[in-house]
Amino acid sequence: MKNKLLKIIKNSRKSQGLSQKEIAEKLGISAPAYSNLESGKFEVTLKRLDEILAVLGIEDEEVMQGNYTDTEALREILALETELHQRLVDLLPSNEDTENQ
Repeated sequence: MKNKLLKIIKNSRKSQGLSQKEIAEKLGISAPAYSNLESGKFEVTLKRLDEILAVLGIEDEEVMQGNYTDTEALREILALETELHQRLVDLLPSNEDTENQ
């Protein structure tokens, strides 16, 4: 959930044409501090998360209930699922391997 939420925040910021510096200024923190929050290097408190979502115009209920649709994040999740599926398939023995045993 954390990574998905951070992606939503980052993608929303970018889609609105806002820089990390601009968001940081609205939050009253430094740009490096905001960058560390958005990248997941620092933990985000619930209070700070509410502030970030408010600046971006995202209702936190939408995110928590899964109603916020971020197509870029969904594409990345789908790509990861596809990659994971292929890795699992590659790990399974082939039909030829099982028939020869």
